[in-house]
Amino acid sequence: MKLLYTTIVFVLLTAATISAQPLEGEMPKIPAKNSFRAACVDSRSQVDIDINNVRARLRAGGDIWWDGNQSHYVVPKIDPTSGEPEVSALFAGAIWLGAYDDGGNLILAAQTYRSRGNDYWTGPLNPQLGTIDKVDCERWDKHFVVFGKDIDALRTDFQDPTQPGVQNAPSKGILGWPARGNVHFAAIHGFPIEQYNQDLAPFIDANNDGIYDPYDGDHPIIEVVNCDADDYNAAIFADQMTWWVYNDNGDLHGQTSGNAMQMEIQAMAFAYSTTDAINNMTFYRYKLLNRNTLALNDTYFSLWTDPALGCPTDDYIGCDTATGLGYVYNQDVLDESTCLTGFPGYGTQVPALGVDYFRGPLDSAGNQIGLSSFQYHINSASDPKGDPSSALGFYRLISGFWPNGTPITAGGDGYDPGNANATPTNYVFPSFPNETGGGAWSMCSENLSGLDQRFLHTSGPFVLQPGRTNEMISGVVWVPSIPDY
Repeated sequence: MKLLYTTIVFVLLTAATISAQPLEGEMPKIPAKNSFRAACVDSRSQVDIDINNVRARLRAGGDIWWDGNQSHYVVPKIDPTSGEPEVSALFAGAIWLGAYDDGGNLILAAQTYRSRGNDYWTGPLNPQLGTIDKVDCERWDKHFVVFGKDIDALRTDFQDPTQPGVQNAPSKGILGWPARGNVHFAAIHGFPIEQYNQDLAPFIDANNDGIYDPYDGDHPIIEVVNCDADDYNAAIFADQMTWWVYNDNGDLHGQTSGNAMQMEIQAMAFAYSTTDAINNMTFYRYKLLNRNTLALNDTYFSLWTDPALGCPTDDYIGCDTATGLGYVYNQDVLDESTCLTGFPGYGTQVPALGVDYFRGPLDSAGNQIGLSSFQYHINSASDPKGDPSSALGFYRLISGFWPNGTPITAGGDGYDPGNANATPTNYVFPSFPNETGGGAWSMCSENLSGLDQRFLHTSGPFVLQPGRTNEMISGVVWVPSIPDY
C-alpha cells in the first residue's frame, strides 16, 4: 500500500499538535512464584483510561496497553457489552533503561511480556537507600484516578468569592490523591502517606504550605519539569488522569537478568474528551528519579512500543526524525481479521497511528537530549533481528546494534553483517513510504512484510548523575481511514 507519506505524517502531526504478540511459540504465562529470596510480588493492578474515543489498558508493573494476554488499546472505543469485536491499535509498551557503572558493570531494566519474570515492581524507592520492601510494593500496587470535571467543581467551589475555602466534599479520587502529606489518604487507601517523606503525585499547592489538602484548594495537576507549577490560574489538568509509581529494585530482574538501575518511575497517563483530533489521543508522562548513589555512564532511556494496528502481520513502521514521531501503517488496502486469532482487523477503513516523543532526559549539562535513535526488532526468538533474551541484548538494541552485536545499518531490513560498506544508522525507515530511487529507505521501498515489528524511541548516551530527576513524555495519535495513493 503506497501510502503518501505527507498524508500520514501531516495528519498525525496535525492531530498531535491541536507486537504484536509474545515470542513465537511462547504464549504469555503467569511467572513462577517468587522464591524465598524475593522481596516484592508481581503487580496485579489494571485500569483503563477511557474518557474519549480510546480505551487504553494501564498496568502498574511497568507495562501498558495489554492485560497480560491480549492487546487493549481499543480505538475507536465501543461498548464492550455490544458483542462487536474490539479492534486494538497497540499491543504493549514499556520503558527500557540501560547504563554502565564505573566498574564496567551493565545495569539494565526493561519490561516486555513478563514471560520470564519482571524487571519492575510497584512502589516508591527510599530516596536515600534506593530500596523498597515487600509491604510497600503491595501497598502501592494500585492506580490513582481523577477526573477533570471533579477538579473543575473543586476550583469553582474554592474560588467562590462569597464562601472562602472549599465547602463541598471533594471527590474520592481527589481526596485520595497520593500527594505529599495528604491527611485524607489513609482513610481511603488504608495506610498513611505521611511516612513517605518525598514528593509523589503532582498537585497545585494553593496556599504554598507544601502539604496536599483539597480543602485548601489543592488538586492534582500534570507536572512538567522546568515549568512553573505555582500559578493556580495556570494549573494544567486533563479530563482523566491516572497516576502510579513503580521501580526496578523490588527483586531480581527476571525479564532481562540485568542488575538494578535503582530507578523510581512516577507515571501519569492522561486524556481529553474533545470534538477534534485530540479525542483520539492519549498522553504519557514518566518522571524518572535516579536513586543510585553512583554516576552511570553511557546511559540510554528508551520508549519501547509493540504496535498492532488491528492485524499485526501486515504492519509497516517508519519515523519522522525531525519531530520524533514513530508511526505504524498498513502495507495494503485491507487489514484482515483472519491473520491471527485474537487480532480483529480494521477492514477497508485502514487507520494510521503515531507515537510522538515530545520530551526526553537531560544530558549532564542540563540540555534536552531529544530523540537520539529510532530502532526496531521483530517478533522472533531465533532471528538475529528478533527479541533480545539477555541484558546485553537489550542494551545493544537501544545503543544502535542488533541483539547479537551486529550494527544496525541503512538499507534493506537493517541487518547486513556481510557488507563491509554498510553504513551504521541511528534511524530506521526514515524515508517517505512512497519515495523511490537512490537513498530511499522505507518498508515500502524495501517491500518488507510479515516482520511484526516493535520499535524504540531512544535518548542517549549520557552520564546519569546520582539523584538526578528526568522525564519522558509521549503521545499516541490515531487517525482513521488514511487514503491509498
